[in-house]
Amino acid sequence: MRTIVLMGFSTAGKSSITRLIEQDKNYNILIDCHDSDYYIAKEFNPIDPHIYHIFLQLTKNDKINRKEVFDFISAKEKEFFKKMIDEKSLRHRLNAAGPFLHCQNELWANFIDKVKPDCVLLRITPFQIYFNLIERHYRHSKIKEVYNHPDFGAWDLGVTKAFDRNRYVLVREGDALFKITNLLNSVERDYFDYCKDNIFDSNQFDNFEDYKLAVKSKILQLFQI
Repeated sequence: MRTIVLMGFSTAGKSSITRLIEQDKNYNILIDCHDSDYYIAKEFNPIDPHIYHIFLQLTKNDKINRKEVFDFISAKEKEFFKKMIDEKSLRHRLNAAGPFLHCQNELWANFIDKVKPDCVLLRITPFQIYFNLIERHYRHSKIKEVYNHPDFGAWDLGVTKAFDRNRYVLVREGDALFKITNLLNSVERDYFDYCKDNIFDSNQFDNFEDYKLAVKSKILQLFQI
């Protein structure tokens, strides 16, 4: 059985495409779908397992460094790697990887060596990332219990948010784009190295639905189903 890992920066569509295949009755009996972010967050909210739940519950005493948050995420990433390596499956596997999951160098190297996955890069521009993060901000702001939480936005600190007067506030577009570009540059070379020819650039598609369907087709081709 084969394993495919979807790589790419935040908001590139990894989770969306994983859910697209997971919900397809023609293929979900053949493919086990896993999302590292959902695996990490499900302990805090199994019904709606998103990373922001971790920040809302663990940021209170350390609003800048958020050490407890990142220690928890790192520990869960190690669990995720162990699960993907140790568990045997009679079905193919599709893994949506968090944007920095491969930065767990030793664990990632062990995973690549033992599982030998095919990696697929979902490439996205800094401006698209910024637009998607702002759209996500306003989408989250419509969830009353999230928006009214004193740590709303802690998960975007250092990217689209700054901490000012005990609140997480949006920064100027130019400042956010500068930070996003630097973060993307720090990981994209690794993405290219692992994904080689399996690269999808969202700029090549007229809309996100066409993009998702093209990536889905490639994944099924790699699985040979």
